[in-house]
Amino acid sequence: MIARIVLAAAALAVVALLAVSRHGYDACQDARRDVIAAATGAIPADRQDPAIAAVREHCRGAERLVEVAGLLYQQGRVDVAERLAREAVDAEPENALAWRALAATAAERDPATARRAARRQLELSPLDPPPVPAG
Repeated sequence: MIARIVLAAAALAVVALLAVSRHGYDACQDARRDVIAAATGAIPADRQDPAIAAVREHCRGAERLVEVAGLLYQQGRVDVAERLAREAVDAEPENALAWRALAATAAERDPATARRAARRQLELSPLDPPPVPAG
């Protein structure tokens, strides 16, 4: 009897964790869509910054931060793109793509950081050329 109660409690805990995880995934996807929609003019541009904050809050790991950083960089929002790239590096220091994003976004404003990021990207992924010279 006690074993069944423990098993039922464990099952409920797993269901609750899955529901919370799914909510976070959905919130991440919604935030990414809003960043893109604001960039393309589908929604007002003033909704982009709250969407970026939601990406930071709900998306796990570096991949989504790098995606949004790339979009913002293309929009000319280099300062925000660089901050997101730095956050991606902090989230996953062994992620070559995060270092590549930092090298690209820092190239104009902080060449020394861009070179350091390019060197780190090459260490992690020697076959992928960095966006700036690593020297």
